[in-house]
Amino acid sequence: MTILAHSNLFDSVPDMQPQEGHRLYLMVDGGQIEDMAQQLYGLEGELDIMPVYTQPPYDQLLAVSPFIVRLTDAVWAWFTSLNQPTAGYVFASSQPGLDAAHQLRDFIQVLSPYGSKVFLKLAHSECIDALLSSDFGGFWSLMSALWLPTREGWQVYHAPESAKSVSLPYQLSDPQWSALGKVVWRNQIQSLKQHMQTYFPERLTSQSDPDQWVQTWADTAYQQGFHTGQDLTQFFNVLGFVGEQALDASVHPDISNIVLNPSALTPSQRIEQAALLAKHESEQAESHLSNQQEQL
Repeated sequence: MTILAHSNLFDSVPDMQPQEGHRLYLMVDGGQIEDMAQQLYGLEGELDIMPVYTQPPYDQLLAVSPFIVRLTDAVWAWFTSLNQPTAGYVFASSQPGLDAAHQLRDFIQVLSPYGSKVFLKLAHSECIDALLSSDFGGFWSLMSALWLPTREGWQVYHAPESAKSVSLPYQLSDPQWSALGKVVWRNQIQSLKQHMQTYFPERLTSQSDPDQWVQTWADTAYQQGFHTGQDLTQFFNVLGFVGEQALDASVHPDISNIVLNPSALTPSQRIEQAALLAKHESEQAESHLSNQQEQL
């Protein structure tokens, strides 16, 4: 099938025309879409669906497995209705879906430049874009073209005329590792924004540029040694409870001291303690304001 522009996902979508003898498949991320298998199997028409995590030890992760799905009008309509740019992508291949899933299992885990094993997010469009833009050739024996929706627009790749063979287990290069790190950080920023929208919406909407506000404070938190997702979330809890003056010693001396000054506590312990203290101060301030209003 040929896919033309679809305004729901992006303002414009590239035409997707496979070469003769090749079929279009959707690689879709079960880790980003809740109850994805149930949604897929509920679609109308003939379906060709292959989960990737079916062999031990990865079969224990089947609930979040990437799926390879033969692209049909119903499948495409479902995917675009999600409007989640990073949750999948389209590729063309001459091979049956079952064979494609089998070959992709070689890349479920890869090696970092330092030799440690890491999971590769096979269905995350921006992760694959980061790899392909950094000379990753692991897919070219399987795929002739890829169309990747990203938060910055569509990225299109075609197999080179002479693809290099790769050795397994695949080891990421330093540029590939760096590119993936940028995607991870972008995902973290999005997660922090969603956290603020859920739990502290007024704090976020009061900013003239919410995206830049989250980015700036995430950078600040990271520079203070709060590197994990949980630590960053706790840092934003501090901001949510007491605002940007949390780091002003003249306004919140106890909180700012905990956040800004290393101690015998780990960074995780410090920021958790700061978040609890910020919540306590916020509750005290609300109680004081309520009492004043009652007296009026």
